[in-house]
Amino acid sequence: MDRWLIFFFAVFGAFILLGFSGAYIGMYLKISEVSLAGFMSAFGVVNISYLAAPRNPKLVAIIVFSVGVLVAWFLFQENFFPAKSNKFALNIFSNLPLWTTIFGGLLSLLIVFLPFKYEKEKT
Repeated sequence: MDRWLIFFFAVFGAFILLGFSGAYIGMYLKISEVSLAGFMSAFGVVNISYLAAPRNPKLVAIIVFSVGVLVAWFLFQENFFPAKSNKFALNIFSNLPLWTTIFGGLLSLLIVFLPFKYEKEKT
């Protein structure tokens, strides 16, 4: 039970930390903050869930990805680009944050499921 509690805090902490970091980096680079925050959060949360899961890490990563897709859909279903508050820009409905978030999670799942084995080179 203690390991699952640590898992929960690790995943939630990664979500918050990477979300704010992605938004800040997006603001600094003048690209979509919401899209970059979603990508970084999804990528980090799926990887952290794989690394911190006490049992069945691949199954836990799939479950976390699935829950993340549902949460992203609820958060980003009515998103406008560039922003609702920008008076001078055309506020166009966009699914870009949703798709970048899903892509971040899928890229992370790809890394989790590919069998990476590092072997030392024989010299």
